[in-house]
Parts: sequence; C-alpha cells; structure tokens
Amino acid sequence: MSDVVLGRDSEISKDNIEKLVIFSNKDKETIDLRGGLVQFDYYESILNHTVKVECVIVDTGSSILRDGKMLSIAEGLPLCGRELVSIKFKDINDNEIDVNLYVNKFTPIKTDSTIHFELVSKESILNTGIKVKDRLDGPISQSIKTIVSKHLESSKKVEVEQTSNTYNFLGNCKKPFYIIDFLSKYAVSATNQVYGESAGYFFYETSEGYFFKSIDGLLKQEKKISMINNDTSDAQGAQLPKNYNAKILKYEKDNTLNSHTKSTIGAYGMKLVLFDPFNSFYSEQIVEPPSSNEDKLKYLNSEFREIDKDPRTIYQVIDRGTIPGGNTMQQLEKSQDPRFDYKNISVQSNMRYNQLFSHTFKIAMIFNTSIHAGDAIFVDIRKLAHSNSDDVDSLSGGLYIITDIRHRISSDGAFTYCSLVRDSFGRSGTPSR
Repeated sequence: MSDVVLGRDSEISKDNIEKLVIFSNKDKETIDLRGGLVQFDYYESILNHTVKVECVIVDTGSSILRDGKMLSIAEGLPLCGRELVSIKFKDINDNEIDVNLYVNKFTPIKTDSTIHFELVSKESILNTGIKVKDRLDGPISQSIKTIVSKHLESSKKVEVEQTSNTYNFLGNCKKPFYIIDFLSKYAVSATNQVYGESAGYFFYETSEGYFFKSIDGLLKQEKKISMINNDTSDAQGAQLPKNYNAKILKYEKDNTLNSHTKSTIGAYGMKLVLFDPFNSFYSEQIVEPPSSNEDKLKYLNSEFREIDKDPRTIYQVIDRGTIPGGNTMQQLEKSQDPRFDYKNISVQSNMRYNQLFSHTFKIAMIFNTSIHAGDAIFVDIRKLAHSNSDDVDSLSGGLYIITDIRHRISSDGAFTYCSLVRDSFGRSGTPSR
C-alpha cells in the first residue's frame, strides 16, 4: 500500500522522536542522530522474532570531535556495526515506545553523505552465535521460557500462553529461534484451543517484550481499538461516529491467496500418511477441519468440498519411545508410545495457520504507538455505493489481528501502517468500547 501524504514540512518533527542516540563501540561516546534524520521506520510483526528499525541519516561530516578535528559519524565513532542505539518516540497522546537496538547493517548512499541504518534487537544478533545443546522436557510453554531466558539470556518480559501438551527433545546445536519455530507448530493451548481441533502458536517481539501466543488466543482477545473509514474530512478523527476510537485514512483489501491456492496448501483439509518402521504399519487418513470450525467455512462453495479434503499430503514416520521422561521404569513403560500425535496436532496446526490468512487487509492511520503486532482491532469500512458515511460494509468489517505494523516518521508526517488478518469472512462483533 502506498504511503499517506497529508502535507509536507521542511524537516522531521522533534516532537515525535525524543531520543535517537548511537553509542561508539570504542569508548561509548555518543552522537545524537536526530539532527540528520530524514526518515524513520519502526517495525513489529508476529511473523518475525524481533523488532526492527530502518532510518536514513544525513552524515554532515561534523558530528563528533576527535583529536581536535570534527569528523563524520562513520569516521568519528568509527562506525563498524553492532553499535548500541537508544530510541524513544511517542504519538500525540504521549504513548511511548522506548527500545535499545543494535546496528545490523549500514549502507552509505549518495556518495557517502547519507547512511541507511538497519537496527535489530540484541537477541537477533545473539541468536546467530548460540547453539542449544541441552535436553528440554515438559510443557512446550516452559521450554520457550527456558530458551529465551537461559540460552538467549534475555532480560525482557516473556509472556507465554500455557500449553496443554508436552514435548521432550534435544537441542542438537540448533539456534534458539529455529527451535522456537519448530515448537510453535507442535503447541496446543491449554486455555484457547481444544486438543484435536486446533493447534499452532506465534512467537514474536514488540516493544513490550516477547510473546508466545496461540492462533486462537490471538483471535479471542479483546480488541484494543475500534476504527472506521468514512467520508469525514478530519484526519484526526474528531468527527467519528459513536463507539469508534480512530479513523482509517486509507485501506487496501489484500486477499492475496486465491481459492485454488488456499485449497492446495491444505487450509480446508489434508491427507496424513503414517508409517511405523517397527511393525510396517501403514495408514492413510483424511483430516478435515473440526465441526467447531464450520462457521469459518460457511462462505465456501459446497460443490467443491470433496476436492478440498485431501489436496495436500503429509508423510510422517511414527517415532516410538524416543526421549521418554521419568525414571527408568517409567521410560520402559513408554518405550512403545508414539512420541507425537501428528493427526491431532501437526495437521491441525497446518490448517489453522493457513486458515488464519483467509481474509487480509492493509490500513493506514494517524501515528499511534499504543497498538502493537498481535493486538486485536475492530475495523469498519464504509459502503462505497451509499452516501451515508456511517453505513458500513457487512462483509469486510469485524475483528482483525495485526500481523505487521510500521510506524513511519518523515518530512511527510507521522503515520502508522498495519497489515491485518482473520480466519473467516463476514462482519463479526461490534465496535463498542
């Protein structure tokens, strides 16, 4: 979606960015980067492990004094990568985002007079050099906490939704984020998912910390704000209808997956082929979405329901008696037990991930740092065919989850852009606070 432009100023407002300071790796000397700031973008996503900032800085050549000479940022620090950058910015309601990130990449542009910075979280850098060698037993949710706090040694808040199932495994020198992604597909929520009917989690970071949340947990949460796109001219939303908190300046329906693709990737059904090498057991099973999810499929054409049942096949070897927990006797008792329930967990998580992106949306609004990736928001879009600006679209409106969010501050102004998803069609819920 193209960016919103309401009017141009000569430079970025210092009211939005309170701090943008880079520290030298050599002697911790600092440079305030706000004076040369041209563009600032802050990103969060439930599909990424860490937050990210991209900014463009004009290097004036007289940023730091060393040995009696005024030097540029690149020379004066000197700039070599992984420098600490302290960042704080806020919106008009004084909602703040305060993070410490590190230089992952810097690219000189326009004959070195301007530098493009890519800043990432500390854990993103640590992940590249850490290998998990331990054996971890018990609930998957506990393993996630252990990996973040022990192996990544993160001091950030880790909010984990409790899982009902356990999984014992060896780290095998894999990187922390790789293992977390692996475990996310095997996790079933103890509070928001029914075993055998749904599975699957997301692990992501916002400015508030790390989160390990189930797909259904995200969809069931309370909305953070209610938004509407109508014909009123005020960008700030002062003339909003009752029960709405903010105005959508621009929107774009972005349902990028067509019906054939959705069926092919297994959103509506899969075939599971299991083989047990110990007794040569072989089976084929058609796994469909449970009856509790039928309301999410109500808009599909029943004429094609049969071909949607097994367009994708998953092959799995049954793994028995691997890494059982408990004492010696307990381990012997579990020696014939399958290690994992592929039908009720793995296949269900595959379908839930694919169903989640059934309906996607992109919106732009006035700069708002109170919302984050993973938050639920209520959205209403006006009916274009009607003159009444409060007459909303009954199909597109409803509750959505923010998958990606970008806060942009530039000479064009300060705006927030969101990518939204949900797992069904049709307006659901109400905008009331």
